[in-house]
Amino acid sequence: MITIKTNHQPRELKYIFDFTEAEQKQIRNQYDWMNDGDLACNFGFFKYRGMYHHLQDFLKCSDTQNDELRKWDGYSNDSYFSGLVIKLCEDNESVIVGTYYS
Repeated sequence: MITIKTNHQPRELKYIFDFTEAEQKQIRNQYDWMNDGDLACNFGFFKYRGMYHHLQDFLKCSDTQNDELRKWDGYSNDSYFSGLVIKLCEDNESVIVGTYYS
């Protein structure tokens, strides 16, 4: 059984240049495998619980066997038993983020 917790607060999806310079530096360090050109044109960064995430970090929930996860659009594992889930908002410019664990 999986438990999902969220506060249902939409988090705006952004380009890297929408963040402060200090935040951009953290994102560049975290995504050091991406070159500056890829970072500049890549929409879909968001901050959750002090960490930066990108939509491409998530797998489609429709590919999972778990009924609870399939109610969400994407998931990213932290461990075998936990991770994050996201649901795109209707405007496609923000996401609802939650944590899951079993």
